[in-house]
Formats: sequence, C-alpha cells, structure tokens
Amino acid sequence: MARLSNSPQPSLIDKRGSASTPPLIHKRGQGGVVVMVFGVFDGLHPGHQYFLSQAGEYGNLIVVVARDANAQQLKHKTPTYNQEKRIAAIREFLPDATVILGDKRQGTYEVVKTYRPAMILLGHDQEKLYEDLQANIDSGNVNFIEFKTLRELP
Repeated sequence: MARLSNSPQPSLIDKRGSASTPPLIHKRGQGGVVVMVFGVFDGLHPGHQYFLSQAGEYGNLIVVVARDANAQQLKHKTPTYNQEKRIAAIREFLPDATVILGDKRQGTYEVVKTYRPAMILLGHDQEKLYEDLQANIDSGNVNFIEFKTLRELP
C-alpha cells in the first residue's frame, strides 16, 4: 500500500506561511517527518481526536480540512460547522499542527504537491481517498507518497 519517492525533503516547519505562500515544511531527523491527514472533521468527536493524536505521533502533522463545498460533496450533506469553525477546533485541540484548507477543486491534490509530505495517514474509512491518490500517483499527477491506514478508536 506504500509508494515512496526519492524527492528530497527540506528540515523544519515554518508556520509563518500565508495563503499564497505556504509554510516551509521539511523533513527533520528521525521521527520528524512531515505527515498529512485529510478529513471533514465536522464536530471534533473522540474518533477524530484519536485519529489526529495517532497521526501526530508520526511526525510534523499537517491537517487538511475539507472546504465546505467539498465536504458537502463528500458527505452528501451540509457540514454542521463551517470550515473556519472546523479549522479552529482542530487548532485548539492540536496547537502544534499545521491546519490548512483543502484544495478548491477536490481531487487535484495541490496541497500534496505544495507541502510534499513524506507520508499520508488515512483513517479507517478513507478507502476512496487511498484509491484516488493511488490513481493520481500512477498517472503522474502526484509524484511521491507513502500511505498508512491508522486503526480505529479501540
């Protein structure tokens, strides 16, 4: 289930990036790799908290929060909380994580291309995301990635 790249990763996270200039994200020493997760995170429930806490153990965490329009498309319903409130809840729960909005157009993976994580961590229910990312790797749209599916809340 994993794909790796020889693409170099640069050595710190600079969270001072703006919307037009993302933070510099680099691979640090052992245990400091940049990892990325995706989700809607509508109502930060214990399952989300467990998933995000697990993900944070893998390295410098980037949480990609689905935009409202994409969340509606993914879940077939309007999120209870708007994207700003969902981002604020994650930032409050994980103040050291980098929390960003997902791509304007779902499936383009611009955030992956921009931030170049060493690994994408998937939730137990994100099979479609895995399949879509793998198809984008196979087509050359996304150059590198390693995947790992995290287990459910015990």
